[in-house]
Amino acid sequence: MKAKAYEDLLLINALSALLMLLVVFVPDLPLRMALGIPFVLFFPGYTLICALFPGKGDLDGVEGLTLSIGLSLAVAPLIGLALNYTPFSIRLVLTLVSLSLFSQSMSILPACRRRKLPDEARFTPLLSMKMPKWRSMNRADKLMWAGLITCIFVGGT
Repeated sequence: MKAKAYEDLLLINALSALLMLLVVFVPDLPLRMALGIPFVLFFPGYTLICALFPGKGDLDGVEGLTLSIGLSLAVAPLIGLALNYTPFSIRLVLTLVSLSLFSQSMSILPACRRRKLPDEARFTPLLSMKMPKWRSMNRADKLMWAGLITCIFVGGT
């Protein structure tokens, strides 16, 4: 089994662990926000998308990225709502642990599903993504890119 098939999931789990360490031990570091934004707006949805679509040709890069952000925007508030009804209420560390547990548990499922696929059919992420030429895209792709950029801008602000 090749490590490339799991490097995206390992990276998400490692960055989640790093963010937990930063929040607990160095609460005033600006790196905390730089890791916190993708932790809330990308990681939960990405691991869920990887679990749903483990094959190489299931989604292209823009669709996967857009769905990851959209599902993260749906999952994170639901986890917060569930935390609201616990005796501990919504606290930073508890929210961090809950989102991290969700992302880590959801990263197990795509790893198992990818293992069952042949090597050539497995989704292997490219950590570098090239943006296609605007003029060569059709209208639907342009709308997806515009929506993605808008979501990133709104989420970042």
